[in-house]
Amino acid sequence: MSRINPSLRRNRWCRAFSSGWIMSDICPFGGVRSLVCGLIRRDTSKVHLMKVTGRFCLPVIWAALVLGAAVKLVRYQMTPGAAAARPAPAAWPEESPFARDTRRMTLIMFLHPQCPCSRASVNELSMVMSRCGNGVDARVFVVSPRNAPTDFTQGELFRKAQGIEGVSVGTDPDARTAHEFAATTSGDVLLYGADGRLLFKGGITDGRGHEGDNDGLESVLAIVQGGQPARRQTPVFGCSLED
Repeated sequence: MSRINPSLRRNRWCRAFSSGWIMSDICPFGGVRSLVCGLIRRDTSKVHLMKVTGRFCLPVIWAALVLGAAVKLVRYQMTPGAAAARPAPAAWPEESPFARDTRRMTLIMFLHPQCPCSRASVNELSMVMSRCGNGVDARVFVVSPRNAPTDFTQGELFRKAQGIEGVSVGTDPDARTAHEFAATTSGDVLLYGADGRLLFKGGITDGRGHEGDNDGLESVLAIVQGGQPARRQTPVFGCSLED
């Protein structure tokens, strides 16, 4: 009895399968046909299930990504800058390079020139000056880091602060004055009385880039107008003055 070459046998089965004979009703291998048909039906069901699952999952995944990004943004906006390692001077420093006004309160604000969060702080300062400008001597120091270009400080924040009536604006090379007053974050405000006592230190916004009523703003207004502040110190929301 002659033996069939295995490769010929495989080719014969392949031709039979590809021609559709093994899938026809006259195929004697009914079990094979049923098995193949079952596999095809199962694969088709899997494809359909994957399509349905994909239509459902993609919007859910997209919503989760958007929600996660929103949560990160809110967390960043509501995270204050790092606190100073030491408290601000309780009395006006005698060695300060500029003299305070002995007839009225002195307000000083420190800004990083590239901090977008501090636009809100400057706008809130504008509100303070519009409501009680005559009662306070306001000065803004725009920090100039070491080795920064000469025009580094001359940006939007500098010009906005200059545009507020009654506010003097200057630069603070190497943040020397900021260090003297223990200011570490852009938007930091210190308010000293005519007698040189520290009356308030902190931010006048309630988040990075947030404007509107907040404890810091209301406290500064209350002090300048002769009232009792809700708080003497508030967190500062902004970029580090060291960057």
